Amino acid sequence: MLFAIYVSFTLLTIIFAAYMFLHYKNKEKLFELTDETTGVITKITKGSIAVSSEPKGQVYSIKVRYTIDGKDYMTGFQCEDEDKRYSEGQAVAVLYDPDKPSRAIPKDFKREHAVYYWRVLVILSAILCVVAVCVTAYTTPDTLRMSAKAELIYKICVEAFAVVALPVTYFLIRRTDGFKKEKERDPKGSKRNFFAALALWCNFLISLLVNIFLR
Repeated sequence: MLFAIYVSFTLLTIIFAAYMFLHYKNKEKLFELTDETTGVITKITKGSIAVSSEPKGQVYSIKVRYTIDGKDYMTGFQCEDEDKRYSEGQAVAVLYDPDKPSRAIPKDFKREHAVYYWRVLVILSAILCVVAVCVTAYTTPDTLRMSAKAELIYKICVEAFAVVALPVTYFLIRRTDGFKKEKERDPKGSKRNFFAALALWCNFLISLLVNIFLR
């Protein structure tokens, strides 16, 4: 029963992480829209999540209504005190997808704000997914009440997978634009992350060798 709960929760976190990643990529494509219309700010409320890596003040959530072919749609964005030059009833330019008018974004919405906010959500969902997978992997022998021999084989398989998967994942990630930009922004932080990942990989490798040759 406990094993089923762990597996179910892990599958849910994997699905959620995949959804957040696809959602992030879909949101990024909004900045490629070119069709333009005029919308009206309908509501401005105080938010609680910073929209940049260095928040300087209060965050505001802004809702915008726009009309395409006689039908009303809603979109929105966030801004900080330094950007706050909006008021309810104010007209703003909106970029939208002519094939799907509900996909839209205010024209002057700062890209770096959106990218940071959406990236944080993706990272948090990925961390949750990794934690769930690790917990399930390490508790499986106990929850399934494996014999000592079966548990050893299971551990070897898990560790072998980690030894292969970690470097492959790293080399795939380092080719992404987000990784390259982060490396340029914070070279020392990137090096720290690399050595932390290397230490984790070495831990799996040593454990794998011990289980194969010394057990």
